[in-house]
Parts: sequence; structure tokens; C-alpha cells
Amino acid sequence: GQDATVTFAEADETVTLEFPLELPVGEAAIDIAYTGIISEQMRGFYRCKYTHPDHPDEERYAAVTQFEAADARRALPCWDEPSHKASFDVVFVVPKSKVALSNMNVVSTEEVEGDLKRVTFAQTPVMSSYLLAFIVGEFDHVEATDENGVLVRVYTPVGKAEQGRFALDVAVKTLPFYKDYFSVAYPLPKMDLIAIPDFAAGA
Repeated sequence: GQDATVTFAEADETVTLEFPLELPVGEAAIDIAYTGIISEQMRGFYRCKYTHPDHPDEERYAAVTQFEAADARRALPCWDEPSHKASFDVVFVVPKSKVALSNMNVVSTEEVEGDLKRVTFAQTPVMSSYLLAFIVGEFDHVEATDENGVLVRVYTPVGKAEQGRFALDVAVKTLPFYKDYFSVAYPLPKMDLIAIPDFAAGA
């Protein structure tokens, strides 16, 4: 292996890796150790404020993503253009009291040091980076399975799960309808719908 010199071009939002020796033709693996940030700007990986019904005077924060169209680069090194696609392996180490969500289903959850857990998700299909999503926070949910076996869950603020019931009923009917209409099945084993208090798209 080789250690690269890393150069940042902030105006262009790019990183250049320069290696001391010419790289051979063929497949290669790049390992990048980096420290990301949780933004305040509702872009990339950012925090949103909410209150818990048991502690209404206390501000709490969830961490959520908004990567479309080219803000995944604010959270992780990647080829962050819609035409460049990859599969993603997401692993989170979060407090045990928090819910961790991503595109795919959870394949394992294990306790780690202190009051933490490691949540490992299944590998995503090959997709654009802006479709990657992850969320960590306190949520309740309701769930059902559609007629094709897709698990659908609607996540809500704590104590408001029943307010997600209408969205759940619509979703479990809509997925099969679109499968029949377009002759294309929903490609993932589950679908999570979630209401985010602070979201730039207004949803």
C-alpha cells in the first residue's frame, strides 16, 4: 500500500489524493480515515431540534441527512455526483436509547462499550450517493407489511405514533399499486417514512 498526500479544494468541494508511485492498472482499494461534522445547515449530515413529551422544556437533537443533489460529500468522502454510483455499507455506533435508521434493514445489533450499541445495516444496491440516508434520534413508529412482503414503517416524534397511521395505510396500498402500474417492484426489503422537524425540502 501507499500513503497519499491529500489536498483540499474547498471552493470546488473536491479532494485530490496524490500517490508517490504510479498506481497499476486494475482494481484498487482506498482506505480513508476522516472526521466528519454534524452540520447546522440542513444539508449533509445535520442536527434537528425537537422536544420529548416527558421533558417538554428540554431541547434535544436528532442527526439526519439531506444529500440531494450533491451534499453527501459534506458527510463522507465519495464520488458525489448522481452519475457515479456505488453500494454503501452503513455501520453506526450510537447510544442504546436512540433509534438508528438507514436505507437498508438491520442485520445485527450488538452492545459495545458504555451505553452504546453497534448497528450494522445490509449493503445497499448500487445507487447514487444522494439517495443514501441515515438518521439517529428518539422516535416511535407504526408498521405493517404490504401484499408483496415489504415492511413499511412510519416513524414519528415520541408519543405520536398513531398520527402516522394514515401515512402507513396509504403507503402499504401505494407500493403494490406502483408495482403493477410500472411493472417494477420496490427494490428494497423495507421502507421507512419519517417526519423530520427541520428539513430544507419542507417535507
